[in-house]
Amino acid sequence: MYQARVLVCREHERFVQMSLRLLSIHLSMALARGVTSAAMGVVGSQAGPLRTLLFRLLDMNLPQTIQQVLSLLMRLFPRVNTNDN
Repeated sequence: MYQARVLVCREHERFVQMSLRLLSIHLSMALARGVTSAAMGVVGSQAGPLRTLLFRLLDMNLPQTIQQVLSLLMRLFPRVNTNDN
């Protein structure tokens, strides 16, 4: 039973890590293509809530693998306009 829980925890950690990596790649590619605040269809009105979520994750005790991806994302977000306009 313990092994099953550990496996589920590892799978969950891997899922979160890969999801954050995918988001990071998505934002990085959008910024590389020169997506501006006027054409921010990448995250649109979800940019503000997404940024809030990422900042909350920074305050959590997370595995190192997730912290690394999160720090990469946080470096991208200052360049993403979070206005809903």
